[in-house]
Amino acid sequence: MVSFLKDDIDMLQEEGFIKKDINIIGIYGSHSAFCLEMFLEQNKVRITKAIIDITLGGSVSTEDGNLRYTGVDVYEMCLKNNKDFEYTFYTGNNLNPYIKSNKVILDRYTQVSGGKNLKDKALFKTSIDMDSRILFLKNLFRDF
Repeated sequence: MVSFLKDDIDMLQEEGFIKKDINIIGIYGSHSAFCLEMFLEQNKVRITKAIIDITLGGSVSTEDGNLRYTGVDVYEMCLKNNKDFEYTFYTGNNLNPYIKSNKVILDRYTQVSGGKNLKDKALFKTSIDMDSRILFLKNLFRDF
């Protein structure tokens, strides 16, 4: 899905819908959250909009065992740089709260966001076609 989003954003830039002079940072792969964390530590960047996957893969070994990030951790990283940034969780996970790992993610988001429901900020990629995806991106980047 990341490649679809990248292609869609490139197309919108070519059409002039998204200005070419804005910085779009695309970080993906199994260690994307760790890359973002390092990037934000090394650069003074104010993130204004984000599309975040909920169930990121990858982990790193620490003295306390494996450290694993979720999309909520990415949300929190972005929130530190800009409390007013726009974001959407773009996910294939149906966020069933009866699955323990989902409940942990949902509860953590509610805590970090001050009581918001994660499902209100989620776009489920398994239920969206290309035209809807393009419309979503146009709405997200409407100010650019």
